[in-house]
Amino acid sequence: MAIQRVRPFRRAAVVFATHGNELAGPFVAMQLEEQDRFAEVAPSMECSCVEANPEAHEQRVRFVDVDLNRQFSAEVLASPASPEEPREIALAKALDKALGPKSSASPAQDLVIDLHTTTSNMGMTLVVQDMDSVSIGACAAVKEELEADGIPTRILWERTTREESPYLFSLGRHGVLVEVGPIATGIVEAGVVADMREATERLLEFFQRLNDHGEAARAAEAEGREAPPPVWGGGPVEVYEDLGIKVAPPQPLEDDVAMPMFHAELQDQDWVPLRVGQGLFELPCGEVITYKGEHGDDVVPIFVNEAGYQNASSGVGFGLARKTVVDTLPVVVEFERS
Repeated sequence: MAIQRVRPFRRAAVVFATHGNELAGPFVAMQLEEQDRFAEVAPSMECSCVEANPEAHEQRVRFVDVDLNRQFSAEVLASPASPEEPREIALAKALDKALGPKSSASPAQDLVIDLHTTTSNMGMTLVVQDMDSVSIGACAAVKEELEADGIPTRILWERTTREESPYLFSLGRHGVLVEVGPIATGIVEAGVVADMREATERLLEFFQRLNDHGEAARAAEAEGREAPPPVWGGGPVEVYEDLGIKVAPPQPLEDDVAMPMFHAELQDQDWVPLRVGQGLFELPCGEVITYKGEHGDDVVPIFVNEAGYQNASSGVGFGLARKTVVDTLPVVVEFERS
């Protein structure tokens, strides 16, 4: 049977303030550091907290020039530096040097966990990319643990490769984006913080268990014993595939003072399949824009009325996803033989 064999996890970064007005992540990072949680949940790993966009965080804005969390594709990171480039592109290149580089098979961070909140009714969402059995397996295991604690959880799968991905969490050898909502920007809310912290700690614990299993397997081999079963045994995992489609509202007319409104039939209906005739947007004049079925009857809306998606830099409108199943391999950490 095929197995994904990986090197031990030595370094992990918990990143916050990728968007400067999302304040739950900074609070969770402070909790982890000030309560010395890293030593408890991941003692074999060197864990650190990284403030991604300090200037935006200080100003309590999503970004200063452009959305930082769209600037991490290999193409953008390799673009020539210039005095005119937006601040966040220069910042992305600096973060790539610190956490990556993405171009390396051995980046500085073995694991990057990026903490986010959303104004949309997304609940607990764990975002992964590519066919990475390690990260997908981690999310599947953590999903089961979170749901046992009463936190409904979904896995959003970005099909893009690590090289193509524009997201910060793609800088690490493996990565997960933790997204929790709904919560308004610019505030800290206890329930969101608690859920985000639990997801973060459980992810770190999973990677610690991978390391522990690798040590146990190495000891078993040295003693001629059978190795214990893998922490992640592989198999099918239910995910929602991000289709990379944005459904944008009609642009307001020049004399309109308001953007179109998300229709009441769509508001807070993240993850609920769209139906033909369902209202999507309502214009000030009363006209309703409905779903015509052009994307099928098995798609679900994601990030409905996300405040950050009012600007072109982040992508205007709501997204679409489709439930599917991906097959994963068993994951085993292998230490170098001495």
